[in-house]
Amino acid sequence: MNTLPPKILVVDDKSQHLYAIGSLLKRLGPVEIIQATSGSEALGLTLEHDFCLAIVDVQMPEMSGYELVELWRGNPSTANLPVIFISGIRTEEYRHQKGFDPGGAVDFLSKPFVPEILLGKVKVFLELYYLQAKVQELVSELNDKREALIQVKSELEEAKSALAKQAM
Repeated sequence: MNTLPPKILVVDDKSQHLYAIGSLLKRLGPVEIIQATSGSEALGLTLEHDFCLAIVDVQMPEMSGYELVELWRGNPSTANLPVIFISGIRTEEYRHQKGFDPGGAVDFLSKPFVPEILLGKVKVFLELYYLQAKVQELVSELNDKREALIQVKSELEEAKSALAKQAM
């Protein structure tokens, strides 16, 4: 399987948070971690890269994490991007619910988060990434074999037709 390392987008306006999350995610092995300090920058990066996961801070100036994800959901190329929200806002049920509203996040962690919990959640999405790549590879192989069978069937029909003409 020739799969590129999965790309994870981390969006936070605080450089120390980006550093901490990036350092933590590097423990996962061959992953490419791309960071953005604003929602606008994150939008641009999603035009350039195909991410398997985004980890997004809720509270950012100019554009909140909620607004960013709402824009992603409106774009077919990012509509299904899995998102884990991370927020320093104290865990209010309303904030969590808003993050899970239709088209929102697949998970929500409060800061300070437990590193092992974030790693465990990210590992699930990495496993899904590799499984999807394997499925795509198998589908491609099946399509190649289908094409080969169609070619063999065509050749057999031509040979059958030629034999029938010789028998006359």
